[in-house]
Amino acid sequence: LAVDTIHDCAIDPGHFLGNEQTLKYMETEYVYPDLMNRDQTDKWEKDGSLDLFERSKAVTQGILNTHYPNYFGSNLDAKIRETFPIRLPQDAMTAGDS
Repeated sequence: LAVDTIHDCAIDPGHFLGNEQTLKYMETEYVYPDLMNRDQTDKWEKDGSLDLFERSKAVTQGILNTHYPNYFGSNLDAKIRETFPIRLPQDAMTAGDS
């Protein structure tokens, strides 16, 4: 946990940016989440100023619109379609990821 480093940095200078350990890990342990926007403010504003909630809704909707897993298998799907009035064509359920 690097308790000594945390203590030293918290006391003086009050941040971790100049610490050798921080710099070492910043070069290897960084993560840039897909939903975060790292653009400059003017580009972000030009692109519609979407906040994290709006971007996450768009990604979620994209997944829901393209991911149709078939948990039943083709035989059971056919039986269900014979039994119930399913209007969505079977080929529409296989579009995109599965």
